Formats: sequence, structure tokens, C-alpha cells
Amino acid sequence: MKVQNSAWSLPVALVITSALSLINVSASAGENSGLLETASKAIADQVDAGELSAAIDNYDASNKASVIDLVDVVAPEESIYINDAPDVDINDAWIAGGFDDETSVGLKLSGAGSADIVDGVAVSGDPDMGIESVSRATPNGAQVVAVIDNQKTAQELAFDLDVPDAATLTQLPDGSITISAPVEIEVSLPGEDARIEAQAEQIIGANVTLDDLDSLTDEQWNALADIPDAETKTVTSIQEIAVIEEPWAIDANGKALETEYVLNGTALIQKIATTEDTAYPVIADPSWTWWVKKGAACASGVLAMATFGYARVSVSIAKLVVQMKKASSASKLGRAYSAWKKLGSTDSKRFAEFGKQIKSLASLVVKHGNRALGRHRSVAGAKGRAAVTFLQEGAKAVGTAFGVYQCWEMVDAL
Repeated sequence: MKVQNSAWSLPVALVITSALSLINVSASAGENSGLLETASKAIADQVDAGELSAAIDNYDASNKASVIDLVDVVAPEESIYINDAPDVDINDAWIAGGFDDETSVGLKLSGAGSADIVDGVAVSGDPDMGIESVSRATPNGAQVVAVIDNQKTAQELAFDLDVPDAATLTQLPDGSITISAPVEIEVSLPGEDARIEAQAEQIIGANVTLDDLDSLTDEQWNALADIPDAETKTVTSIQEIAVIEEPWAIDANGKALETEYVLNGTALIQKIATTEDTAYPVIADPSWTWWVKKGAACASGVLAMATFGYARVSVSIAKLVVQMKKASSASKLGRAYSAWKKLGSTDSKRFAEFGKQIKSLASLVVKHGNRALGRHRSVAGAKGRAAVTFLQEGAKAVGTAFGVYQCWEMVDAL
């Protein structure tokens, strides 16, 4: 199984302690129940028959390396050495990850013993039931692949699931499951944004364009920076933090098997349709992702930033530029100012370039997870690097001023 979480340099203490007593399962889960084969066929179509046969011949449940080799043939996945992945933690067979404790998602094979780390991959199992579990960190989340040796439990796999308190799990028609949870965010009090825009218009006039900002005087910039910040309040927003991807299963002959997920209290059950003709071992996968959600949230923030009235934009830029100019060149804000100047020849061009580069990075995060930063640097050049540095060093000041706080969280975690 692969889990992908909403896009990791933040230290993450992922101790699996929360219960599922407060979890709500969407009613649509029951409506969408039924064995599916689409994902299994997609996996079966990509498996090389010769490589699979060789891996099956070499397979020995007591040999952890051979279990990993079999999984690599069936479900090749770009893997991150698990001890080098700050977003993913392995603890007593649990594999869990996320941006922080509040958005952590964890999974393990029920009854699995302690995990052995082999070449950066965690292998655990239940010898009595003839099941091995291979867990690995991936660029977008984590993957758990179960290898079933015999028919004892072939039709049903149980995985213990750990998600934030009050999380909601919704099953989609393709069999995948979205995980949403309450996240606290700061929002302006009613009327505050309008008040700031009105005060800005008194200083720079109404109906200004982005290019007009380049002709503002130092006195106007300072006056804009002196406008009091918006008063805010903390609200709780329900956001998707991860996706458990659609289930799949194939047998030792590479035949696609029908399978589905069923949520049962604290367990995620993967049901697999087998027959007397099913060849063992059977390989089945639950995976989850979280980077996609974070990248998508950042991209939405950039789109919202582009719709700001320029009075609002001018206040945001002014507050940042005045702060950065006053900062020591060796400080974080001083380094942010140096990066800001590299984005263009004027403040309006810098603002436009910043939005362009961060939107590009968010798109890469959706596709490539925590590998996105390296890809962005390779294609975006000096301005791309400057935009990331500006957001990293400017931190919350930049994220809050431009309404892209989630982009700062994303970049800070890369």
C-alpha cells in the first residue's frame, strides 16, 4: 500500500498513539463497496513475466532480501532509505509520516512483529499466518506491500491504521480513501481586509495596476508599511491530508485479482478474491501519499495571491520590503531581501516572478513529492532558486503577507 501525504526537512516525531474512536467514516464508503480489479490489472500489465518467475523461484519468506526483491519486481517504487527520510518514521512495524504530529498517518500489518531494516527498507511479518510486509519511504509518502505465502489468510489482510483525532475517511468510487482532518489556520476578522485596502488606496490611489507600484515613492512605501496588520482569529479548517491509494493484488503468476478496502474500527481490511487456481505467494499493496495534498494547497494559495487587488499587494510588498531593508544582511530576513532582489529589477516584477516560480514548484511537488526541489532547481535556474530562498528565509513573514503560508510549510519541509 502506498500512502501519499499532502509534500520534508521538518523534524517529525511520529509516535503512534492516537485512537480512532473519533474517526468518522463517510457514508459513501458503503455505497462504493465492491471488489475492484482495475488497479490490479494496471500492476499486472507492467510486471515482466520472466523477472516475476525468477523472483518467485528465489523467494524464501525467511530471507528478507528475497521478499524485497519480489516486491521490487511487482511494485517498483522510487525508495528513500528509511532512516534518511525525516518525514517518515518506522517504529515497532508501524510506518508513519506527515508534516507534523497533527497530520501524521500511520499503518502496519496487524500482528506484525518488530521490523528489520534491510537496505533501508523495513520488513516485518506474521510467521504463523504466512504473511510478510515490506514498508518503505517514497518521495510522495509511504508504501506497504504484503506478501501472502499460503491460503490461511489469503482472502483478507488486516492493517492497523493511525490517523489524527477527529479525522474523516471517505472512500471513493475507485476504492481509494481520502483522509481529512481539522487544521487550525489564521484568518482576518470581518472587515479587516477591506480596511487595509481602503487605507492603501488613500496612499496610492484607486485602480492602480501592478506596474504602477514601481513608481511609488519611498514615503508611500513607508506609509503602506505603517498600515496596521489585519486583526485575525484562529479557525479550524477541514483539509485533506493524505490519500490511501486504490488497492491492488496479483498472484505468483502475475494474474490480477479483484480486491477492495473495508474500514472496520481501527483496522483497514483489504479483501482479496482468490480461487483454487490462485498461485502463491499473493502480493497486495496499500499505499498512501501526502505530498500531493500539500502541493495542491500551495498551488491554490498562489492562485488566490494572483487575484489580490493591487492595493493589497502593495501593502504586502511594502511591509516585507521595509522589514527586510531594516534587517541585518546576515539575518534570515536580510538573506530573504537579497533573494527578493534577484527575482527582478522592480518590486512588481519580483512579485510576479515569485508567484510564477512557487506555482511551478507546487506543480512539481504534486508529481514528484520531496524530489521536487532538486527538479525545480535544475529547470528554473537562478530565479527559481531565489524564489525558494526568499520563501525559506522570509518564512512566516512571506507566507502570511502573500497568503501562501502553506507554500512556506511545503518548502520548509522539502
